[in-house]
Amino acid sequence: MKILIIGLDSSGCQIIEKEITEINENIEVEFSNNIRTTTNIVEKYSFDIIIVDLEIFSENLTLLESIAKGVKVIILEDSDEITVREKLISIELNLVDYIIKSDINFMSYLIKVISRLFRNDFIKLLFVGNDIILGDRIEKILNVQNYHCSGVKTHIDAMQKIKEKRIDLILCDYDILEEEGVFFIESIREKYTMQQLPIVIMSNFNKDINIEKYLKAGVNDYIHKPFSQEGLLCRLNLNIENKLLTKKNTECFLKDNFTNLYSFEFFSESGKKMLNGAKREETPLAIGIIEIDNFYNIVDRIGYKSNEIIRHLSGIILASLRTTDLVAKYTGEKIIILMTNAPLKNAFQVIDRIRKNIKVMPYVLESGGEISYTISGGIAGRGDGDLNTMIDQADEYLYRAKKYGMDRIEVLIENEK
Repeated sequence: MKILIIGLDSSGCQIIEKEITEINENIEVEFSNNIRTTTNIVEKYSFDIIIVDLEIFSENLTLLESIAKGVKVIILEDSDEITVREKLISIELNLVDYIIKSDINFMSYLIKVISRLFRNDFIKLLFVGNDIILGDRIEKILNVQNYHCSGVKTHIDAMQKIKEKRIDLILCDYDILEEEGVFFIESIREKYTMQQLPIVIMSNFNKDINIEKYLKAGVNDYIHKPFSQEGLLCRLNLNIENKLLTKKNTECFLKDNFTNLYSFEFFSESGKKMLNGAKREETPLAIGIIEIDNFYNIVDRIGYKSNEIIRHLSGIILASLRTTDLVAKYTGEKIIILMTNAPLKNAFQVIDRIRKNIKVMPYVLESGGEISYTISGGIAGRGDGDLNTMIDQADEYLYRAKKYGMDRIEVLIENEK
C-alpha cells in the first residue's frame, strides 16, 4: 500500500505518516509540495491513495485528473464553497472525501477517513433494487470507499443472499418492495437485530409513502432520492459505525477480560443460532470441550497463579482457531469450542493439534521456571439433538478421555450429520 501526500507542510506530513503507519505498518508514504515533483514521483511509482491540497492544482484541475487516474483521492481545501465542489464533480476523480483545512479537527478527521478505508475492506453491503443505472452508481461510489458491494434485483433474492453470505448492511430501493416490503423487513428482523444487520431504504419520498411503518418494522434509516454522494456515504458510514461500536461493546461485556473468552451465556445463545443455521444449510458443526489434566496439582504447586495457566491455555486455543469459531469458559476449568463447517475429522485434527502444542509450549514462570501440563478433550458432531445434547455428549467424551489415561481427545462419531 502506497500513499502520496501533495501540498502539506512537513510537520503535517510527519503527523499523518506517523498516524497512518500506526494503522498499518506496511504502508509506504511519499511527499510532494509542488506539481513538478508530483509528476516525477507519479511517473516512477503507482499509488493507492493520494491526499492532495487542492490549492496546488487550483488552476489546473485537468492535470490533477490525469495524475490521479484510477487512484483514490482525498481532497483538502480551504473553503466549503459550492463552486469548488461543482468543479470537482465536473472532472473524473475517485473522490473518497472532501476535507476543510480550516476546521480545527481536520487532521484527526483525515486520519479517520484513511482508517475507514482499511476498515471498509472487511465490510460487505448488499444493494436491493432493479434500477440498473442506480445500482451502477451506488456500486461505483461504494467501491471507491473500499466497501464490498453486491446487488440483487428482488427482496426474495436478498433473503437467499443473506443465507449464503455474511452481509453487514442492506441498502434497499423502496420501488421494489411494493406490498411485501414490511414482510421482507420483518423476516430479516426475525433473525437479525437492527444492530446486527442495519437496513437503509432509499426512495423519492414525495410519493405517498408511509415511512413510519417501515421504521416500526425495523428499518434503521432512509435516504431521499435524488441523493448526493456525500449524503449517501454519511448515512451508510454512520450506520456501519454504530453496528461496529455495538458489536465491540457487546463483546467487551460478554467476554472475560482475563482470558479473552466469551461467557457461557453468550456461547449458549449464539450456539443455538449457529446450530439452527447448520441444520438449515445441512453443514457440519462440532463442539469440543477441553480441560487441563490434574489441574489441582498445579494449584497445590503455584497457588492463585494457577489462573495464569488457564489464560495460557486460552491464548493457545484462540490462536489455533478461525474467527468464525466460538470459544467460551464452561464449568470449572473447562473451555468449550464450537466450530462451524467442521466435520468431526477436521475438528479432531484442530483440537488434537492444540493438545500437542500445549506439550511443547509450557507456561513460563516469572522466576524462570516452567509449568508443563497436558489437556484432555471430548468432541461431538451435529446430530438430531439440540445444543445442550451436543454439549452433554462432548462432556461425556471428555470424561472418557480422562478415564482412559488423559492427554488424549475422544470423539463421538456415531451420529454425525
